[in-house]
Amino acid sequence: MIDAVVAIAGLEMQRGVGDSRFRMFIDRLEIEGGQPVLLVGENGSGKSSLLDVIGLVLRPKRMTQFVYHPRAGGDVDVAALFQREDDAALTNLRCSEIGYMPQTGGLVPFLSVRDNIALPSILCGRRDPGFIDQLCGALEITPMHLALRPQDLSIGQRQRVCLARAFAHRPRLLLADEPTASLDVVSAAVVSEMLLEAAPKYGITPVIATHDPRLVDKADLRRITLHAKAVGPSEVECHIAAAA
Repeated sequence: MIDAVVAIAGLEMQRGVGDSRFRMFIDRLEIEGGQPVLLVGENGSGKSSLLDVIGLVLRPKRMTQFVYHPRAGGDVDVAALFQREDDAALTNLRCSEIGYMPQTGGLVPFLSVRDNIALPSILCGRRDPGFIDQLCGALEITPMHLALRPQDLSIGQRQRVCLARAFAHRPRLLLADEPTASLDVVSAAVVSEMLLEAAPKYGITPVIATHDPRLVDKADLRRITLHAKAVGPSEVECHIAAAA
């Protein structure tokens, strides 16, 4: 547990109600600090759902263990927080320890690019303009871009801004959902390099859901392959067994 950012065991999660349900079972899953992890599998296999579980967005139906190890040290018993329905503590943990890069971007349209990037660091009290400038330089986000609104950027530029925002508060864990989807070769290479090489140098552990062969084919990366199967007319299950 010393090197684990998150450790999960005996967890069941369910999405959907009635006749259409997706259920995920995690026997055991540990994510080690500084080690990039790829989540791979077919569409509908549960990659985004697993990101939402790790990101404390989905409330599990049951769990034996769910522990976070924050940057400041000391374990946080997430299972107990869920059982107590301590939403304030869960929100604080999510805000301070987790960066998220959604597939759809999720930038705030009425804020400038600079304010979008700075938003998470402001919310958790870690604003660092110098670090943001460093990120923007690495991601080729120019001062001219910083003054614009998200709708004035290309898709590739918006993805770079989303990644800078996810980095800005130096989270312990960075969750990226298809971060290189729809990007040109140059933008995809920049985003991939930041996630796989720069993030660990900042003490950030990336967990990346992807179909991108440029990432999937990297032999030195840890992979968690998700397989889902139909167990009823409208019911799908995914089992993750001892993914340590």
